[in-house]
Amino acid sequence: MFQLENILPRHSKKLMALRRFPADTCGQNRLNLADNANHFGTVGTDQKYNFYPDTEACALRDELSEIHQVPKDCILPTNGGNAGLDLILRAFINPDKDSAMVFSPCENQLKELIILNSASVQELHLSHQFQLPINKIRKEITDYTKIIFVSNPNPITGLTARPYDLVELLDTFNGLVVVDETYIDFCSDKSMLKLVKDYPNLVVVQSFSKGYGLAALRLGVIFANAQIINVLKTIQPAYSVSAVAQEFGIKALHVHEYKQRLADLMRTERESLRLQLLALPFVKEISNSEANFLLIKVENAAVMYEYLRNERIDVYLCLSSQFNCENSLRITIGTSEENQKLLAALREMPYKLSPIRKFIKAVTSNFSRAGSVLSIFKKFFS
Repeated sequence: MFQLENILPRHSKKLMALRRFPADTCGQNRLNLADNANHFGTVGTDQKYNFYPDTEACALRDELSEIHQVPKDCILPTNGGNAGLDLILRAFINPDKDSAMVFSPCENQLKELIILNSASVQELHLSHQFQLPINKIRKEITDYTKIIFVSNPNPITGLTARPYDLVELLDTFNGLVVVDETYIDFCSDKSMLKLVKDYPNLVVVQSFSKGYGLAALRLGVIFANAQIINVLKTIQPAYSVSAVAQEFGIKALHVHEYKQRLADLMRTERESLRLQLLALPFVKEISNSEANFLLIKVENAAVMYEYLRNERIDVYLCLSSQFNCENSLRITIGTSEENQKLLAALREMPYKLSPIRKFIKAVTSNFSRAGSVLSIFKKFFS
């Protein structure tokens, strides 16, 4: 059975004993003469940014609590989704001792965070259907496996995990199961958030970067039981979430219908782009993504990637080490105009990369250079 005390490292226990938070003063008008802020104004703007942000993000927590029907003490806003993952690692990993489990394909950022926190990476392959290999997970869990990270949807394939697999992990694993729901706003019915109250070892990490379009403001949120949130709040540096991020996060939560319209528009463009990509002869397969991108398998991903870069279009080239992602590219769903620009470039690719065209271009270029040299000689001798 999961017991928080059994997995809490000594450094977190020491910090919690040392650091004491004052009584919650959210919503009270107080004269703050303790923080040594500049009380006389802000240089360079008429906006008032001279006071430190609310380190508890009280107003934002209130809004999130009401919308998601989660108690306030089970919510912690963070400086973006990755900062939330890093915070979890710092709070619960014993350096040079513990390990964290991830599943390929995954983004390298997660593995980098684990390594930066001096933990070992246990990397398992997802199944060929890109689902959790439950039987293999059971065999690979050791006494030092502290955290299992599951992305839902997966950041490479865009596919969601099976809910019963996640429940199986929560029921049988005595460490933390961290579900990264960065892309969940595009398939919110697949969220594990509703299970936070039932599982003390479940941690759900969400982001305002994707569905809400607030990537530049760095705003994320962690949902977990109150004990875990209390530990994370103790570890988190003060003022991690800026006043501007809190302000616009609250405004975004108040226009849920607009967010849904944007998500619907993205889904329409995703399906349109998927069908048009499938019509291209060099596109072999496309994942049934539920996120705001598509994973496509092509004949030669490296050549296509370089070609698009030369056309001033950037896509994500999947590494050969990422499981079952050979010759694959991940393409973000853009606006209709952006998608048409991509498709136009791809339709021209066979012609532009044709060996005959390259030969003719090289010959023409050589003749052009020869003509330039000849004209120089004529001017010189005349």
